[in-house]
Amino acid sequence: MTDIQLNLLLETYALSPSTDNWKEKLSNFGVNPDETLEIEELSSKLNYLYNQGLCVLSRSQFTRLSEIVKNDGYVEERIQRQLRVVFDIEEEYHPAIHDFYRKYSLMHKEIFVNDLCSGFTGVQVVTADNFNTLITQGFSGDWVLNPENVPGNYLQIASFSDSGLHPRGYYIIAIITDFMLVPNSDPKRYRIFFRDAQIIDTGNRNIRFNSNPVSLLR
Repeated sequence: MTDIQLNLLLETYALSPSTDNWKEKLSNFGVNPDETLEIEELSSKLNYLYNQGLCVLSRSQFTRLSEIVKNDGYVEERIQRQLRVVFDIEEEYHPAIHDFYRKYSLMHKEIFVNDLCSGFTGVQVVTADNFNTLITQGFSGDWVLNPENVPGNYLQIASFSDSGLHPRGYYIIAIITDFMLVPNSDPKRYRIFFRDAQIIDTGNRNIRFNSNPVSLLR
């Protein structure tokens, strides 16, 4: 789990610490919700981080700081003024709150779509299609590509959606099982069939896209 993903869990935890809402995100972070020991350790860590600083913020204060960082980036002096002058938060809680918002700012830092998954080799396609529908039907298409040029047998489907269950920053990783040529397509278009799909949330929301929705990544 990356720092951004952990911070995203902490954000969810901070907004409703008395619930288990944060657990709903685990499968998208590569964590098995049925691994009891791992979940207990993660719950303990979130509780510790929360009590180090975020616990003293009201919901409106938390929302205000989040809006500032999302819109303008993390500026230490500005956050410090909010904590000390506007909110009158005790000094002992400041370091943990600053640490959270430093990492929170990374969620909104622009990244290139090809860099969503470090070290990925295969074909990446970008779509606004519903991820659950894609997984149910078992294919994505129709894409202009040459199957013979695809390196390896992995498919990454990056979200181009602005909202919904799987907005930008989410992707599907899957194993390619077949390519089917779409009849009478010119240029030639293919449907990519896949299996063992998993939805991953990187936590990043500020994604820069290519003009071409298909990329061969090596």
